[in-house]
This record gives sequence, C-alpha cells and structure tokens, in this order.
Amino acid sequence: MRHFKHQQTTHASKATIWDIWRDVVHWPEWDIELEQATLPGDFVLGAFGTLKAKNSPEGRFEITELTEGESFTFIVRLPLSRLEIAHYFVDSEQTIFVHDVAFRGTLGWLFGMLLGQKYATALPHAMELIQHKAERWFIKPA
Repeated sequence: MRHFKHQQTTHASKATIWDIWRDVVHWPEWDIELEQATLPGDFVLGAFGTLKAKNSPEGRFEITELTEGESFTFIVRLPLSRLEIAHYFVDSEQTIFVHDVAFRGTLGWLFGMLLGQKYATALPHAMELIQHKAERWFIKPA
C-alpha cells in the first residue's frame, strides 16, 4: 500500500485543527504509532524535527510544504525512498481535514508493503482523536 489518505469532519474550526497539527511535541497524543516527536525550532518551511515510532529507531523529518493555517507536508527520508505525509483542508462549509500518506522513491513500494497497511489501519483512529481533541478545545462547556 504505497498511497492512502483519510478525511475527517469536525465541528471545530480550521484554526483549532491547525493548532493541533503545529503542536509537534503532542503528536503522540493522537498518533498512537508515535512514542515521541520533537521540533526544536518554529513550525516553518524547511524546519527539521524528529519522530520516534513504536518499535523503530528515531528518524528525522523535514517540513517541505507549508501554507500557514491551510496545509503542510513533511517527509521522512528512508533508504532510496521517502515517506510523505500531507495535511490539508477540503474546501467546504464544514471543517474537513485530510491526511494523505505516500511512500515514494525507488524503494517506496517496499516500504509501502512493509509499513503501509499498519499506517493505513491506524490513520482513521488518529484522525478521530484529532477530531475529539479539537472539539474539546472548540466547544467550551457552558
């Protein structure tokens, strides 16, 4: 499975989802496949951070596309390939957010075969956790 994506609808605002996305150190709260994530500097184009997935060595990621408040993409370099994860909103009256995951490059097919199904299975749950977190932030008790 080299390429897959999932979208989720929420009552929360795009700004609330954006705040969750850019809070790298808290990614493991909603991405249950992660043990740790860091971004030493600002959440900007070209920034580098680290990810530690369960049962995997720590890896480095780079933010390779960023449109403030709208979308960003980061890549993790793998041997002769890369993992690209894009985050963006669907143009709609509702807040619909998307995570688009692709294994690219010469050995992308291999990493997709080894890791793709696991990531694809975890993705809907991760996005539901983002939705719940966002709605707790967005909808304040009376």
